[in-house]
Formats: sequence, structure tokens, C-alpha cells
Amino acid sequence: MEFTRPVSQLIPTRISVRTYDSRKISREDLSALDSCGSEICAPFGSDLAFRVVHLPDLEEGYLASLGTYGVIRGASYYLLASVKESLNALVDFGYAFELMVLKAHDLGLGTCWLGGTFTRSAFAELLGVRPNHIVPCISSLGHYNPSMPMRDRAIRILARSSKRLPWEKIFFHSDLKHPLREETVPKYAVPLEMLRLAPSASNRQPWRIIYDAGIFHFYRYRSSMYLAGMRLTKIPDLQLVDMGIAMAHFELSAQEVGITGAFETMRERKEFKGMDYVVSYKEEI
Repeated sequence: MEFTRPVSQLIPTRISVRTYDSRKISREDLSALDSCGSEICAPFGSDLAFRVVHLPDLEEGYLASLGTYGVIRGASYYLLASVKESLNALVDFGYAFELMVLKAHDLGLGTCWLGGTFTRSAFAELLGVRPNHIVPCISSLGHYNPSMPMRDRAIRILARSSKRLPWEKIFFHSDLKHPLREETVPKYAVPLEMLRLAPSASNRQPWRIIYDAGIFHFYRYRSSMYLAGMRLTKIPDLQLVDMGIAMAHFELSAQEVGITGAFETMRERKEFKGMDYVVSYKEEI
């Protein structure tokens, strides 16, 4: 995946855009996004499909009927993706879709993650979703005015979109009793900070990272009330999508600072109450 700007600049500057103008996306930018989608290989190897669709006549209320949060105005383009159902499908989806979102930001386009019941929607039909494939999220896409409308600002405040947990709440050394200090892993300061800045559903930031014996172990901190809400609304478990987003931020920025490594599943790992193991990142030495 190639970007024209450093990932460490793209991640902090990308925001959710809910109000768009009428400018069309150029063929060059659409082609760049298409190429990006064809190049992505997700960590667990899930079968993914991407497509940008132009829907100038879509009614604004349609998105709300699918369980999305907030109002999208003026968008006529949407970034769609599907993934074949499997154990780690949602994690792979989050990883891959965030790469597409960052590529769109690199091209100067606005995006906004939208979680909802899309698998049996008109969006799924446009994507040509195959049997056993799901559409956990979509994104609005397009040009926007950098001067954020007051309504968008209000939504960001209500969603606490710019708030992030501090290091000591999400990064740990060996166990949950010992926060990971930056001086312990100085070369990973940027990757960890880019992970910390990752967006998440309802800004719950479910990732917890345990550094142990040179390996970073990724865990999902379960929110029982949130998961109950997902089951009630039949929306996919977006916290697993969030974990994929965090993984993408970490790996991309690790590559940027010259670290070579890979995600792998460890058979021997520590278990923690209220947390689910997802994956581990091991540097190649």
C-alpha cells in the first residue's frame, strides 16, 4: 500500500466527514481506490471485495433506516466492501477497510465509517454480495468543505470523537497491573501512538495491548452492554472491526519507521478476565 504522505500524518489528520459538496470524484481518484482495493491482503486471509458506487438520488433517511449513527448530508458516493463469514472476518474487514479510508484521505477525499444492517440492503445488492458474505460497514465518500459545519462539530462532541484513552489505560507490560512505558519500547512509540488514535464504534476504543517478551499481544476488551446492543439491533460486532482498524494503524506505522514484522496467532498466550485474545505482532529479527 503506497501513500503520498506519511501514515503518521494521515492518521492524526483524518476526521469523519458528514457533510459533502456536489463535486464529482475524478476518474483518477476512483481508479486509485480501485487499485488499492485489489492490492489489499488482510492478516487472516479473508475473502474481501470492494467497490465505490455513485448514488446521487439516495434518500438521506435510507441510511438511518439501516441503523447508522448520525446524519450524512450531500454524499453521492459510497465506499462498499464485503467479507466472507469466518472466525476472523470482522477483524480482517476492519483492517482492510481502514486502508481504503486512509487512501481516500490521502487523495483529499472525506469519509465517515457507517455501521449498520447492510448485508441485506440495497448497498449489498450494488456490491453483488455473494452467499455467506456480509457487509459490516460502509463509508460515505466525497469532497467536502474543510470548514466543518456546526452540526458536524456537535456530532463529534456528542460522540467524543476526538477523545482517546491515555497510554496507561491501553498499553501494558506483561500483565494488566503494569502499564507499558514508552522508554521500554522507544522504537514503537509512533506505531503505538497511531494505534491509540484509531477510530472506533461509539469511540469505545476496545483494544488492549500486552507487551511481553518482545511480542505485542492484541486483546479486545469486552463491553457487555455494547455487545448486548449489537445483538438486539442485529448489527455485526463492530468491536472486532475496531480491532482490525487498530492493527492496520500499528502495522502501517511500524513499516514507516523501518520495523518489519507480522501478525500471527499464538497458541500459548495469557488469558485475562473480560478480554478476548485476537492476535499477536512479532518483529522479524
